Amino acid sequence: MGTFLLFIILVGAVWAYFKLKSPTYRISLIDPVTGYTKYLSSVDGINHSFTYSASPDAAITFKDPKRAEVFASQVDKVNQPTIEKKGFLNWEKQGII
Repeated sequence: MGTFLLFIILVGAVWAYFKLKSPTYRISLIDPVTGYTKYLSSVDGINHSFTYSASPDAAITFKDPKRAEVFASQVDKVNQPTIEKKGFLNWEKQGII
């Protein structure tokens, strides 16, 4: 009985951790020439330039979805910028800007 109760508490703690932690967002783009997915990896505001990476680990992440929308709106629309939200196990598309 004690082991079962400990298991229930552990499962509840893990569930609460993932449910209550703040969400993370990133911006994915489609390369118009190759059709491959790229991720926004850096922004140079002074020169108004963006750097992209094929690696999802190199993507800029945002805690605020409005801030992610601002950056996505600055990217050329031909690249089809999409905001993705970190789900429980994977990234989920939130919508094309």
